Amino acid sequence: MTGAEHRWIVADPPHTVDGMVDGKSFTGLGYHDHRYGLAPIGLGLRRWMRGRVLFEDRVIAFHAGSARTSEWVDESHVFEVDARGVREHIARPELKWTRWSNAGFRYPSEVRLGDIIQLDEPRILDSSIFQMRLLYRAWVRGHRGTAFCEVAYPRRLRWPILGRIIE
Repeated sequence: MTGAEHRWIVADPPHTVDGMVDGKSFTGLGYHDHRYGLAPIGLGLRRWMRGRVLFEDRVIAFHAGSARTSEWVDESHVFEVDARGVREHIARPELKWTRWSNAGFRYPSEVRLGDIIQLDEPRILDSSIFQMRLLYRAWVRGHRGTAFCEVAYPRRLRWPILGRIIE
């Protein structure tokens, strides 16, 4: 759907991270990944959602794309990362795009990626003209967590004025 070959590599499974924000120390969970490809990811996408759920012993990372035309089907990939390694699941995405942000973004009120992950109760963290960040309540195979997600409208990056501003 993206019009070119793309790769997603999980470089570091869940681990403890230490940091400092506004002079206050914190410890939390993190993971590290790389996404790259031979062309911009947005060529065949109308909307793109990606996210992750961090548990003490594993990470569930995912993305779901809505096709720009009816020639392609919506698709999603879910990566489960733990001490045993990385497992990829291709799941049929079911996203209910029923909510609107102040910037004119539609975003899903509910997300289901196969029988692996279900998201609901979205809360917007921030929003720009081409993407937004949200938190969702997540259910992963019966375990409850919080998903940090981003929803993007890649074609907006090619708008004449917006594209120049971002460059």
